[in-house]
Amino acid sequence: MKNLLILFLFFSSQILSAKTTESDLCGLWEVTQVTVGEEQMTPIAKWVEFKSDHTHRGGNGWVQHSIGTWEFDKNNSNLKIITSNGTEDPFGAFNLKIKNDEMTWERGEEGMAVKVFLKKTNEIPAAYSDKMLGLWQVESSGVIDGSTFHENTKLFIRMDRRYSIINSEESKNGVWNTHAHRHQVRLLSDDGDEFDMRWRVFFEEGNMVWKNGDTENVTIIFKRVYRF
Repeated sequence: MKNLLILFLFFSSQILSAKTTESDLCGLWEVTQVTVGEEQMTPIAKWVEFKSDHTHRGGNGWVQHSIGTWEFDKNNSNLKIITSNGTEDPFGAFNLKIKNDEMTWERGEEGMAVKVFLKKTNEIPAAYSDKMLGLWQVESSGVIDGSTFHENTKLFIRMDRRYSIINSEESKNGVWNTHAHRHQVRLLSDDGDEFDMRWRVFFEEGNMVWKNGDTENVTIIFKRVYRF
């Protein structure tokens, strides 16, 4: 009986020690999948970092957009995230599970089950919008004759969300925006002309490929260059 009691106490202590701790939570995490009910709602290059002083920061790609604090109830494995530069979260804490370098959050939102899957990482993930930055030159274009995007046209995509299209005939400037859940860029011309359009963005063998976002019957291939 004494030996059985010792074994029971040993295994009980092992179970208790296996509970998630705050140190397990600390570090940099990348969101790999988000489901809301039956739908996939995974944001692109979403990350969050939890620090031991109970502060957190988060963003998408190289852009940090949230800061705040966090609270962890280890008895119930509940994680509450408070964002100091955003709006109040009306849905409360997430139920949290951590196994090795993977973490899952679960909670209900407006009658639907929300699940967030994360993995631990050492680097902030780059979004496709980060890869777009810099100077590019049109290598081949399926755009009709007379378009701004004919061959040898240069496209300069800047950090301040401004762009410039430069060729021997003219130059155009405007603002570019990307989609949070799809690899899509929209050009908003300062002139408000026909180049206000959406393009799907891909990267192949070091080149950037754009396909017309509405019909995909137009393809432009850009190569990276370093001189205007």
